Amino acid sequence: MAQITDIKDRFETIVTSITDINTFSFDVFSSLNTNRTKTYPVFLLKVPERSQIPNSNLDWKFYDIEFYLLDLHKQADTRTRSEVWDELQVMAEQVLIELRTTPSVYRIKDKAVEFEYGYDVLNDKCVVVKGKLTLGAFHCYTAFTPTGTYTYEMVMALTYEQLQLLTYDQLAA
Repeated sequence: MAQITDIKDRFETIVTSITDINTFSFDVFSSLNTNRTKTYPVFLLKVPERSQIPNSNLDWKFYDIEFYLLDLHKQADTRTRSEVWDELQVMAEQVLIELRTTPSVYRIKDKAVEFEYGYDVLNDKCVVVKGKLTLGAFHCYTAFTPTGTYTYEMVMALTYEQLQLLTYDQLAA
């Protein structure tokens, strides 16, 4: 079952594999001020504030996800602020491309991602790209308890279409 911890772990795995992003944080903005070990750019994944299961099939659970990419822009920086925004946008897109490599587990609802750009959010040197999306996490297998030879990893590896073909009896065998 795709829980918040699973989503956090997936984002963390993706973010830490992207060499341009130096720090991953799963928290709230105020935690960045207290984290003295962070190095920029920082990827901050906010705790989802709500989720929904839109139908009785229990097939997908949708989470409202917000994430932030932050980088410092100092006066002596040779990059313009718009160049920093462009770099952060590319990093965000890399994360989303990697997230889409597991469509049987995670899907971006309506393939829609909204980006906002800002600066001076936390201090006078911070440039921010905020991303918002609705993330569908496969949820169907929580409606039954698989027994026999099907493991959690095996169910997670199945595509949505394959799971639709399986019945409870097949999984229980």
